[in-house]
Amino acid sequence: PPSLPPSPPLPPSNTWECPAGTGMTLTQAASTGDTGIFVSCYVEGLKMGDFIALNGATYEVVGLAVPSGRRRLFQGFPITVLPGLTDAASSGDLVKAVRSPSPPPPSLSPSPPPPAPPPPAPPPPTPPPPSLSPSP
Repeated sequence: PPSLPPSPPLPPSNTWECPAGTGMTLTQAASTGDTGIFVSCYVEGLKMGDFIALNGATYEVVGLAVPSGRRRLFQGFPITVLPGLTDAASSGDLVKAVRSPSPPPPSLSPSPPPPAPPPPAPPPPTPPPPSLSPSP
């Protein structure tokens, strides 16, 4: 029987964070309705409650499984999202962390009022109407 090619060595357990300057990409295709996706790495600081964007749709991260030294996942790192995917996704598609879409908390200092619109331009001067009385 043909021998299987040797599997690539598993990465050490501390490589789950994306290298600086890179983003997450899908390591497996996902189907419409799926709530679990697998990515190449986790962007730094990604946590449950954050949001990710995939193919133009936004999903809430409800589960992460950072691998321990005993548990390595060859298919990638799982992210559980809600709602289920609205569209199928392909392996290699970019997954962007968009953080929480909630508005920033109101600051204690009052925000400056919006700039006032510029005043309307004055109408061009009109020449005085000809006088009806004869000039002296």
